[in-house]
Amino acid sequence: MTQMSVVKYPLLSPKDQQVLAAILDNILALFERQQIDFIERSSKQAYEWAHRNAIAALQRDRMMRVMPPDQPGKIPPDAWKAMNARDAAMAENINWILNSAADGGKVLYLHIMLI
Repeated sequence: MTQMSVVKYPLLSPKDQQVLAAILDNILALFERQQIDFIERSSKQAYEWAHRNAIAALQRDRMMRVMPPDQPGKIPPDAWKAMNARDAAMAENINWILNSAADGGKVLYLHIMLI
């Protein structure tokens, strides 16, 4: 997923961005269609984490799609769109953690925007 870095994603053509989004959508759909089989072959916890990672990849794609071009030394006027997408993803992930992190454990979920 190195293509989803802040530097490399804008270098993808619009068609390649659409292909990447379609692949991510298909992966998530596969997880959801095959949930029972995947859990039987691994575990519920392994499935939930893998499913959440597929969702996180889609969240990242959504954020990258609305991220304005870099303007060194300036905050682009449309930067709020990417920040809103990031904030929505973080809220969704925290909600998932609070509702599914059973087993008495604690979870630390890092949402790294710039790598």
